[in-house]
Amino acid sequence: MVRASSIDTDMAKIVGFAISNATVALSGAIVAQMQQSADINMGSGMIVIGLASLIIGDALLRNRTVLRGLVSVIMGSVVYRIIIALILTTSLPPSFLKLISALVVATAISIPNLRVRNGFSRLRIKGDKQ
Repeated sequence: MVRASSIDTDMAKIVGFAISNATVALSGAIVAQMQQSADINMGSGMIVIGLASLIIGDALLRNRTVLRGLVSVIMGSVVYRIIIALILTTSLPPSFLKLISALVVATAISIPNLRVRNGFSRLRIKGDKQ
């Protein structure tokens, strides 16, 4: 639809990426000013949280529309935060948090593959009976 109105989609993507990166840079600069210090590892946890939210949301609810995609990311974020809160309430050391977070992300990545594998096995069983 955008191409039909003669808008250059590649340029629109570049402008969108430029605006989003400028917003991220501005927010990082504001945080560094408020904390009066900056560290190279300050935002690495946010990348993991964002990635985990996307993957968990996609595993829970398949994206077919934009609204459903937004809902799935929000659901993934809530589920990820609940999992982290449950981990922190246990008596595990905080150093295990990254390990368990990685396990949660790996599990969420494998869920769609398990769904596909189970779906194909059902098709094979139905095909064998006929």
